[in-house]
Amino acid sequence: MLFRLGLKYFRYTIRFYFQPSIHYTMNIHKVIEVLAYSNESWEDAARQAVADAAKSINKIESIYIKDLSAKVENNDITQYRINAQITFKVEG
Repeated sequence: MLFRLGLKYFRYTIRFYFQPSIHYTMNIHKVIEVLAYSNESWEDAARQAVADAAKSINKIESIYIKDLSAKVENNDITQYRINAQITFKVEG
């Protein structure tokens, strides 16, 4: 009786592990690094970076701001600069 229970469990396990494989689709994303600037703010520089990238890239998904800097003249900020990574989905 114990052997039969073990055999049933063994058959179930074999059936479970040897089912037809399930195929998964993989999404491919690409990351580009961009430099952008604005005379208004860092947020505006980020908007301009995405807008400029969107001219040649479709399906932009995110922007990651790596670095912020500013140009200063006469003790006043004259230009806001960002170094950013833009992620987009690659169709294929």
